Amino acid sequence: MYTKKTTGTDKRKCRRTYTEDFKRKTVADYSSSNMKLSIFSKQVGIEYTVIWKWIIKYGGNNSQDHSDKPVTPDDIALLKQDISRLKTSVEILKKIVTTRFQNKYN
Repeated sequence: MYTKKTTGTDKRKCRRTYTEDFKRKTVADYSSSNMKLSIFSKQVGIEYTVIWKWIIKYGGNNSQDHSDKPVTPDDIALLKQDISRLKTSVEILKKIVTTRFQNKYN
């Protein structure tokens, strides 16, 4: 399926390397599903941008455009979670910037 490679001196940062067969199977599974890429990627545990690159490379004309599919309650719930997470991140960053600005000029 994949191998983990550590990068740099930090052992916590791992880069996953997937086999070509795994990539092709993942693209085929996505193409045969009726899911949006964001939902599919969360289910398989791989970032959607990674899968998108695989679709471009291996999917060819078989990739599906799910833009015409109706939005489901699950889609809305996932989007709300993402919005909440992003709002929290923005607030944290605002506090960091404010603190550093105050420390610099006080």
